Amino acid sequence: MLSAVVLMAFVALVTYLHTAEPRLATVSDPERALALVVGRTMDAETALTAAPPWERRLYSLTLGDPGHELDQAIDWFEELSDYSLVPAVDLRLAILRGEAGHRERLGRAVEEWQTRGDPLDGYAEVIAAAYLGGEDVDADVVGDAVAALGAGWFADMLALRLATRFDEPALAVTARRSIAARAGPLLWRLRTLALLDVLLLGAGVVAVLALRRRPPEARATADAALPPPWPLRAGLAALVRGGAVSAVALLLLLAGNQWLADRPVFAEALDAPVMYVPVVLIAWRMLLAPIAVGFAGVFGLRPRPGGWRPLLLASLALVGAGVLLDAGLALGGGWLQLDSHWAEWFDSDLAWGPAAAVAVTLVASVVLAPVFEEIIFRGVLYGSLRARFGVWPAVVTSAAIFALAHGYGAAGFASVFLSGALWAWSYERTRSLLPGMIAHMANNAAVGLTLLWLLR
Repeated sequence: MLSAVVLMAFVALVTYLHTAEPRLATVSDPERALALVVGRTMDAETALTAAPPWERRLYSLTLGDPGHELDQAIDWFEELSDYSLVPAVDLRLAILRGEAGHRERLGRAVEEWQTRGDPLDGYAEVIAAAYLGGEDVDADVVGDAVAALGAGWFADMLALRLATRFDEPALAVTARRSIAARAGPLLWRLRTLALLDVLLLGAGVVAVLALRRRPPEARATADAALPPPWPLRAGLAALVRGGAVSAVALLLLLAGNQWLADRPVFAEALDAPVMYVPVVLIAWRMLLAPIAVGFAGVFGLRPRPGGWRPLLLASLALVGAGVLLDAGLALGGGWLQLDSHWAEWFDSDLAWGPAAAVAVTLVASVVLAPVFEEIIFRGVLYGSLRARFGVWPAVVTSAAIFALAHGYGAAGFASVFLSGALWAWSYERTRSLLPGMIAHMANNAAVGLTLLWLLR
């Protein structure tokens, strides 16, 4: 009961912080972060203009159309403008509105800036000259605006507009070369990622066909105990106690230890162990130790004789299914205008962190999280629910709790829920957590490497 109170209080605190604070408060340096995200997105849209029509159509199914991306970027920058006092945020928002043709709103913003002093009055001159047919502007004022923007899409688009407005071919050539220098490599990176998805999807289809040709008794990877050798009450008690210990440990870690604050990479390296290890250890102490069984046996972490081939096939099938699910969610989300907020998936360490921070983030997300989360959410939670309610109620309930624990919006919830349901179903069919762990690792690795490749 004490553990339940502690865990509920921690969940209430996290929920309050998540809803009371703006989403941008969770992002380190949101001004720089959003400028990077939107700039690379716009560079990607520019890169796709050089692709053949069929290729542009293929990407539009998952990446969205340029108009939608521009409108979404405006919405995100409007949100940031309400949160941040940095003048460059307003300048970037004005450029986006200018590119979208929102002349009326742009005109009102320029009139307001003219009364607010330096540097916004100078930015007003530049934006009016570029997008509203204003008079010529001093080169120093333009230089100040470009310096505030920094190198990238925003500065290049402003330079192109000014070059067109005042017939400056040399400035236009420089801006186009800068855009092409980013767009060309980015297009090939997008093609490489798309080809990798196609290969994984093809491998998944082949694996499914190979599994279907095998007799049902030869499709299992291991011999996990399902239902598990403990009742629902014991399983939930272990999760609650472990969750309470993890909550207290996380609060102590975040309490402001100056030594850890001066070593952010080390502090981040502690996050995953502090979050997961207490739950797993208490589950072992309460559920496995009394009946003298280990993790490998009860969760199918050791393939049985002849189980390596079905393990490989099941893992490939799950990875391919994950690619298909992501494509379907992206397509459905585009139709329904159901987009995830950029702050949900942005990671500053992957975007501009040092090598040590990148390594820590990838190890935590690609190795530790899949291993521990599969044991906790599929092995203990799904198994405990299955002991009382059967397969499909346990699949749906455990997947919903798994998705809620990630704290994403509607689009993110749907993605995590479907993945959790797929991996729970795989655990039931293969009698092993290993295929789900491998698919989970592949999914997290794809996200991390995509962010690394497209944002850096």
